[in-house]
Amino acid sequence: MGVATLRARVPGPDQARTLAVFRDLGQQLELTMVESGHSLSLQLPSGEIALKQGKSEVALTLTAANDARLYALQQVVFARLARMQDPVLPVWDHVDTGALPPTLAVTQVETVTQISPNFRRVRVVGTDLRRFAEGGLHFRLLLPRLGHAPVWPRIGADGRTEWPEGADAMHRPVYTVRAMDPGGAWLDFDVFVHEGGRVTDWTLNAAPGAWVGLMGPSGREGPDAGWVALFGDDTALPAMARMLADLPATTQGHAYILLETLEDQQVLSHPAGVTLHWMSRQTGGDLLSALRSQALPETDRFVWFAGESAQAATARALLKTDFTLLRHETSVSGYWAQPTPATPT
Repeated sequence: MGVATLRARVPGPDQARTLAVFRDLGQQLELTMVESGHSLSLQLPSGEIALKQGKSEVALTLTAANDARLYALQQVVFARLARMQDPVLPVWDHVDTGALPPTLAVTQVETVTQISPNFRRVRVVGTDLRRFAEGGLHFRLLLPRLGHAPVWPRIGADGRTEWPEGADAMHRPVYTVRAMDPGGAWLDFDVFVHEGGRVTDWTLNAAPGAWVGLMGPSGREGPDAGWVALFGDDTALPAMARMLADLPATTQGHAYILLETLEDQQVLSHPAGVTLHWMSRQTGGDLLSALRSQALPETDRFVWFAGESAQAATARALLKTDFTLLRHETSVSGYWAQPTPATPT
């Protein structure tokens, strides 16, 4: 178990319902849960949430490996309690009111490099970025408005994250670590360049020394199966690159990567038993067709799909009905949405 602990009281008469919303979370995410009498504990990637029902309140204990993961667990608690019919806030035994969230790393741009026709690689430098190597594939990029000095989020008196508003509000898209310094001094992430993209525009103006925040890490770890099938488009390429590099050397399977042009291909580290299939929209490449034609083993398998939201919804239905995969055998995400055509007037 970890080394960072935080306790709280959750007041209110409906203590059984308080435990129920966390039990539902464990069932939805297929987490390891231990329940005994009026106590419940859940094991999450960030750490443990333990609850014990008392006479007039629920005692809550969070345990994690470090302060960043502990803070991430706090935000999970807030999100679950907000789902109750009469939402209630926990009363923490300690809150660093006004401090920067421990999940926030304040960094500076070192370089922005065009690595292919439709991708730019951004390198940022900071202090001890090593935690972004584990604990999830993704982080949230915090970009101040062009011409505005950054105003970073702070910890509120109730323990929740207070985000800057108005002119100080930040763009907060999610990105994936592409590479990083083992010593934690720098971190790379790739930006898929597309017209009208706010991060695309930012990369054109991000001079060396520009401030940028990284919040995280977050999200699921990579697949945990002997055989995998990964399906993703340009927007998913950085996540696929990270997962392929992290797979055990014995992993078998396939990775289907759909690009606008094959000139955007990258050299990806991957197990010898995983075959890469590079596809292009210019020659009719299609992720759903590749998914439908893919044969799967009966056991020890995992299918990952990420791309346009409508296609992701179709893939989710296919994996459940046609392939009859269980929840823990799949991960499907919509990374972007196709704009709805304007209605003629």
